[in-house]
Amino acid sequence: AAKDASDATKRAGEAVAEGAADATKDAAAATSAAATTTSVKSALMADKSVDATHIDVDSDGSTKTVTLRGSVPSVAQRASAERIARDKAEGYTVVNQLKVG
Repeated sequence: AAKDASDATKRAGEAVAEGAADATKDAAAATSAAATTTSVKSALMADKSVDATHIDVDSDGSTKTVTLRGSVPSVAQRASAERIARDKAEGYTVVNQLKVG
């Protein structure tokens, strides 16, 4: 009985450790995504060739994706916004859902 209890305790400890590792990994991905969102949005706002007023930036650290949503006045600004996002979100895929108009 003592051996069974010991084995059960060991398995429970391993499960807790695995859960903690997963939570740490998820937290790191969320932190990285937040930093990426801030970096991209800041770069868009700083660039005078893009009116970033109506651009939303969302980053997903688990899928390494940055999504641009909203609208810009021209096709050229849409392309510039995507270029800026790609430059700032290294290692991320950029999904450009910006509408022109």
